[in-house]
Amino acid sequence: MKTLNQIVTMTIVLFFMIIDPAFAKGFSEQSSTDDNGKENMQRTNLLISEVEDYLRENDAYVGIIARRGAGDPETGVSDVDNLDLSGMAHCGFVVRNGFGKNSSYITFNLVRMKGAKTVNGKDYDLSELRAWTLPHFFIGSFEKDAIVFLPQKKIQLKLWNLLRANGQLQIEPRKRYLTDSSGKQQLDENGQAKYVTDQIISNGAFPVFHNAEYNLLSDFVDESSQNCNEHLLKTYVGFRDYWQPTLPGYSLTGTNDSSMEKMLQETAAAIKENYTPRQMVLSRTKSTFAFVQNIRFGERYEKSPTLFGFKIKKEKFEVVSVDSFCESQNQIFLDWADFKVFREDYSKNKGWFIRDNGKDYVKINRISHQKNVVM
Repeated sequence: MKTLNQIVTMTIVLFFMIIDPAFAKGFSEQSSTDDNGKENMQRTNLLISEVEDYLRENDAYVGIIARRGAGDPETGVSDVDNLDLSGMAHCGFVVRNGFGKNSSYITFNLVRMKGAKTVNGKDYDLSELRAWTLPHFFIGSFEKDAIVFLPQKKIQLKLWNLLRANGQLQIEPRKRYLTDSSGKQQLDENGQAKYVTDQIISNGAFPVFHNAEYNLLSDFVDESSQNCNEHLLKTYVGFRDYWQPTLPGYSLTGTNDSSMEKMLQETAAAIKENYTPRQMVLSRTKSTFAFVQNIRFGERYEKSPTLFGFKIKKEKFEVVSVDSFCESQNQIFLDWADFKVFREDYSKNKGWFIRDNGKDYVKINRISHQKNVVM
C-alpha cells in the first residue's frame, strides 16, 4: 500500500509538471530550499562542534563569541567586509548553561530590529537583548566562521555569577525545535528537545548597559545609540571593574540611579583611556546611502551633506569592531586568556570542514582568495 501511494503521488506530481511549468518550477525550488536548509544545518553543526570543544577544553564559563553576518554566497562578500579585518559582523557573550563541564552553551547578545521605530516618518533601528542557542546564533551566516575570546578565569566567574544572579538565565523555548540533516528532532544531553530560543533575558543586571537606539557605526563610548560590539565592550568592562554588589546602592538584581550613573561614567572613561577602537573611513556616499537607517545626520554631521560633497568628502568613524578585540594592546586591556579563530572551508575530497586558524584573524575570501582591507 505504501508503494502504491508513492506511485500515485509521483504520477500526480508529474501530471501537474507537464501541464503547468510554473508548478514544476515551484516544486523544484521547494526541493532545493529543503536541501539548502539541511546543508546549512550540517555546516552549522560542524562549527558548533569545534566551538564547544574549545570551550570545554578550557573549562569556559563565559566567553565572547563573534560570527559572520549576512552577505552574498556567490561572491563570498559579507556585509562588513572592508570594514572589519576579521569579517565578523556580530558578537555576544557565550555562557555555560549549567554547572557541569559537559553543559550546553547559549549566547547572550544584542539583536538589531531594523526599522522598528518611526519618528517623523523616518524609520530607525532598535535593539533587543536576547538569549539564543548556538545553532540559532550561527544559522543565519552564509559562511560558518567564528572567533571565540576567553577572559581570565576570575573574570569569567564574576560574569557567570552575575548572569545567573536570579538562579539561572530565564529562557522561554519556542515551538520551532532544531532538527538534524535527516529531519530528526535534536535532543540535549538530558534527552530534552533542543529549541530555538528567542526571549529577552529576564535578569536585572545586564540591561543596565542596554540602550534601545541602534546605530551600526556607534561611537564606542556613545550613550545615545549603540551596536552589538559597543554594548558588549561596555558591559564586559563595567561588570569586570565597577559592578560591586557589596557596596551600597548595588545588588545582583538592580541598582539605584546614582550608582548606575557612576558606573556608566567610570566605564566610559576607562574604555576611552585604555581601548583603541578601529577607525573606519567611509565616503559620504556610502555612509549616507548604505547606512542611511543607522547614521542620523544630527549625530554625525554639523550640517547635512550636499549632493556635490558626496564623492569627494570622507569621514572617519572610531568604532568598536571585532578585529580590534584582537589587537595586542586591546588584548592586554581586556585580559583575554586566549582566543581562537575558526574558518569554514571546502574541498572536493573533504567537503565542508572547519579550519583552526589559531590567532590569524584576518579574513581571506574563500572565493577570491583576497584579504579583507579596511578602507
